[in-house]
Amino acid sequence: MDDRRAWEAATEPQRRLAVAADTELRRRNPEMRIEPLRSAEPEEVTGEQRAELDALPEEQHEYQPPAWVRELAEARKAFSDKIAERQSVMEPHEDADYEDIGQAFPAWEPRDRDAVLQPPKPPIPPSGRLAEREAEAGEREL
Repeated sequence: MDDRRAWEAATEPQRRLAVAADTELRRRNPEMRIEPLRSAEPEEVTGEQRAELDALPEEQHEYQPPAWVRELAEARKAFSDKIAERQSVMEPHEDADYEDIGQAFPAWEPRDRDAVLQPPKPPIPPSGRLAEREAEAGEREL
């Protein structure tokens, strides 16, 4: 989960921009058919794979996890390395004699997305003409 949170923090601005661009593309070209994205999540564990996990090894001290578990661990490591690499990219200064400006993709803290609280607007008193009309309408109904 820490890797997922780091990925979300590192890619939030780019993901927001991508969603906005997708929305605009679909608004401008409603007839265009775009193939839906596929998840990069690993496939669900099958019954056969679950059985591999449940099987006890003959010798407890030499247990080796199944190959698919090792592949998942390698993929997670590659994912963590990719995020670490992205966070280590520095934005160079336009003048090469100066130090880098800072991180190219800073890991921003999540913004507070609560509503902006504002005091209520003061009531606007009705105009004198409106008050007169209401009084006249009230007299007619009686």
